[in-house]
Amino acid sequence: MKILLVTLTNIGDVILTTPVIANLFKKYPYARLTVLAGPRAAGLFEGAPGIDRVIAYDKKSSLAEKWRLILSLRREKFDQVVDLRHTLIPILLGHPAASLVYPLKNRKELHCVDRHLAYLSRLGVETEEVYFIPRTHEAVHRVDELLSSKRVLPGEDIIVMSPGARSTLKTWTQEGFESVARALTGKGYRIVWIGGSDDQGLVGRLMQKAPKGNGHSWVSLCGETSLQELAEVLRRIRLFIGTDSGPMHLARAVGTMTVSIFGPTDPSTCAPRGPGHRVVRLDLACSPCEKAQCPYHHECMQNLGPEMVMRAATELLERDQKPVTRDQKIPETRYQST
Repeated sequence: MKILLVTLTNIGDVILTTPVIANLFKKYPYARLTVLAGPRAAGLFEGAPGIDRVIAYDKKSSLAEKWRLILSLRREKFDQVVDLRHTLIPILLGHPAASLVYPLKNRKELHCVDRHLAYLSRLGVETEEVYFIPRTHEAVHRVDELLSSKRVLPGEDIIVMSPGARSTLKTWTQEGFESVARALTGKGYRIVWIGGSDDQGLVGRLMQKAPKGNGHSWVSLCGETSLQELAEVLRRIRLFIGTDSGPMHLARAVGTMTVSIFGPTDPSTCAPRGPGHRVVRLDLACSPCEKAQCPYHHECMQNLGPEMVMRAATELLERDQKPVTRDQKIPETRYQST
């Protein structure tokens, strides 16, 4: 069976759709899957077992480019189209039923993963919250070399901190991250900062605040990893601390504990769920507002104290006493349950 999955654009949004891939492979274990994803997220699926083709789809591309894409997809003669964007693509490929959007009760109140899996449920696919995050030999070897070059030793207790976010309204204070990182360093944890190229200035300023006399206790991987390599880094750590962002969703998807700092967005619809995850937020009358601008000086994030984040981190670290280990063998299964 040949299946086309039309997924989303932003990295975090795409990660939240990967349970659709995992459940499709459970239902159709020998399916040949083509994934259409945003350019920033497409690299997550390169070289993944079971995925025939990954197409980076820019929704801002010209009409001519979009039409060439449709013609290319028509030649594939897909047996099934799963369109999570709810576009005209299924109709143009001769699968009109796949374009229908069935009303869901309280849709806006549902977690994003539940919304996506509801799409599969109406297609007769039994679903559960499992994620599909490919793990390749290349990513494992690259991360081995990268961490070694940063003098991060196997078996160290690593905490990844991710201070960046696509929206400035989702960012927490530099002082807050610095305070938490210092406190965790004092408890013997190794701090690894991550982020994209846009976060290098912020992470650079934080690195300048590293405690003196602790050698290389703080390390920056900002801008140095692909998505698959970042996933590999996140598999090897004790805890992720960061804002509502793509790396937060990726940490959850690979089974790592998370402390997520939320402000204007609603954690009930997108935050990591389960006993190994904590959401830290201020309970303000205006939050969550889901707005792009704030008339209240960003109080939901600016007034959130580091002690709240530290309390959540300590609770999880004390709860999970088992050291992180890594299986050197790359699993052959297409999906993983977390």
